[in-house]
Amino acid sequence: MYNYKTLIKLTLVSCFAYAELASAHTQTGSLGKKNTGAAATDKFYVTCRDEDLSGNVALTDHLVISVKDLAPKLAPLISIQVTKNNKSSLLSTDLIDGDTKYSREVKLVEGAGTYLLAIKKSKSIKKGLESYVAQFHCETSDKSHTDTLIQMIQNQ
Repeated sequence: MYNYKTLIKLTLVSCFAYAELASAHTQTGSLGKKNTGAAATDKFYVTCRDEDLSGNVALTDHLVISVKDLAPKLAPLISIQVTKNNKSSLLSTDLIDGDTKYSREVKLVEGAGTYLLAIKKSKSIKKGLESYVAQFHCETSDKSHTDTLIQMIQNQ
């Protein structure tokens, strides 16, 4: 029979595993430092593979991205952009800090492979960390999701 602590541990592990599945196409983070208002950038490699979420062949057409600036409400703006093969998406900026909406979606049509995703905090006279959640989806031309992997390469 399980003791109380083991049961709690199993429950927590199950919850975290479920949360990971539910947020498979989001990335949270923070930019900057408590004692400065300097600009900062987090960078990630996002790899789009030519298969759907069940492992069947599905040709990736593009990567679509957006970002949401979370509380606390500070002066800097949070923006997101993706690059691949010397081409870049438009810059997408969350203009309303701390609301529940993401910035407008932008996409880069460069097929399967590895994209460079940059999430940026603008310079500000106000000091402090800015928190964000980025949303990203590798998709076929008909907007079906394809397998997506992410790896952080710079944490500012």
